[in-house]
Amino acid sequence: MLEGRLPTADSTTVNTQGARPKYDVFPHPDGKRRRIPDDWDFPKGTLQSTYVSWHCGDPARKISPIKLLDNRDFSAVKLKTRGKRTHTELKRLMGFIDKAARDKGVPPKGEMTQSEAQHCFSYGLQGIEVSLQTPKGRPRDVTNLKWQSVLKFLPKNST
Repeated sequence: MLEGRLPTADSTTVNTQGARPKYDVFPHPDGKRRRIPDDWDFPKGTLQSTYVSWHCGDPARKISPIKLLDNRDFSAVKLKTRGKRTHTELKRLMGFIDKAARDKGVPPKGEMTQSEAQHCFSYGLQGIEVSLQTPKGRPRDVTNLKWQSVLKFLPKNST
């Protein structure tokens, strides 16, 4: 495979041992192939489910983990204007969780199963500096918040 280029359809369909790879590349209307299908969008789910997608992708649809995507994957019309920004926001948020998990002795691996990602998330959740109470004093379960909400609740000076 050439450096800096997405694999071709032939190279992703069958490897030298004849086994199917974990992830596919998908044709797009502009004739290019990307690691996400044309109808793909960023997860809208909870922080926890998004963390699993970040590290595991969508095995059933053979979609790559989000952490492996780059700007070329977002150049489809639907994601072109916000794909890079959203990916950068997600990368920052997932980095907080990964760092906290690493600090607790449970570092994320390059490839993880969904249960390994869940385990890593449980240790890394403390890396998210979000108040556990709402402004009205009610308890807030950060695991059930959507990842976009967590971004809004992060302190402005968090790095």
